[in-house]
Amino acid sequence: MKMEINGVPLELSVEEYVKLSKTLESKSEEEAKEVSGFEIARELIDEILDEEDGEEEVSDSAVPERFSVGDVVMVHDRVDYVGVIVEDDKTNAIPLKVEYSDGSTEWCDPLELHRLEGEELAEYNRDNIKEGDIVVIIDNTNGSRNSIGAIGRVIPKTLNDDKSVFVQVPRGSTTDCFTYFDEMRLATEDERKQYEEAVAELVEESVEEPPFKVGDKVRVIVPSTERPCAGWGRVTSGDVGEVNEVFPDKINVTFEAQENWSALPSEIELFDEDADLPAGTTIKGASTGKVYTVERRDASKDSSGFGKAYKTTSGGWLGIDQVEVLNVPLAEPTPTSTEHAIEVGDIVQVTEDSYGHHIGTIGVVKSFISTSGSVGVSAVWHGNGDYGVFAEANVKLIAKHYDRKDV
Repeated sequence: MKMEINGVPLELSVEEYVKLSKTLESKSEEEAKEVSGFEIARELIDEILDEEDGEEEVSDSAVPERFSVGDVVMVHDRVDYVGVIVEDDKTNAIPLKVEYSDGSTEWCDPLELHRLEGEELAEYNRDNIKEGDIVVIIDNTNGSRNSIGAIGRVIPKTLNDDKSVFVQVPRGSTTDCFTYFDEMRLATEDERKQYEEAVAELVEESVEEPPFKVGDKVRVIVPSTERPCAGWGRVTSGDVGEVNEVFPDKINVTFEAQENWSALPSEIELFDEDADLPAGTTIKGASTGKVYTVERRDASKDSSGFGKAYKTTSGGWLGIDQVEVLNVPLAEPTPTSTEHAIEVGDIVQVTEDSYGHHIGTIGVVKSFISTSGSVGVSAVWHGNGDYGVFAEANVKLIAKHYDRKDV
């Protein structure tokens, strides 16, 4: 049966209606006026039923759960009616506003709702959250760098245990951002707008157009002695891969050894597919799948059918059109004639016998000269003014020229 108490609509069973009517009749006019609001009326009904001798207690299902804005709830026990509470109007008989993933909303009675949490929420999210979805972090028990309340985008980086996904937050960290499925929820329409605005701000702050686009071939240019922002994973210095996602602050690249490796724009460069491959390049036969190392280039064996020809360390020849380039090693810096650990005027000591100067002889560096293509040190020796030429490796520094004290 339906009735109103001070303008508040209620739907009661016949038994509840009769008992409530009798109770209201027994109250004074002033007391009856105080009975208002859905929650007060419901508590009154429960009190009446509890006072009846021999009456069964009210079942737990009849007592509404306590909900908060942000809770993930299922409506009418239907898995296709799962949403987020976005408003709690305590003055309304039907106080809770639920927003579904399609943006539609519905005002709900607490008795119609069931909160999803723990493994139940994790199972729902595993089945429904997909790559590219915008989610909100609602808890953090695994040390993720994503803080509670942060809004981010799910990117394709899942753990083997199927308990979490990688959530990238604008201006957030690019490492250690895995969040458990039971510690996130799908974002509401307003929250998705907040995420888009945050990304738009990052784009506006970019002075130049993004240097990379999806499909570009790129090479890792971080030296092996340094650590990339997201760590090495299974990627190595010089690896060549293909860009599969571009964000304002990072680039995702797929390599032979690892998919979706995150790099800062400064950690990669466009790979010139027309440039000659240097010795040491790692390639893979397109038809055989075998991995080879380039020994040298030989233009005399170029073929219109296979492109530039390269001899491999296994003794065979392969055309560039027959292979996939996996790694091009970074060139080691070569010192110029002015780049020496030892400089003119420094005091050095012989470590290898040469030109009749015994090991241990001490002298002053006069100049740097080239002998047989190698850079050498011309050193003047005390006593007779004699000097000899040595490879830098055959002398050691005793004192820099600016530290000398001639007497």
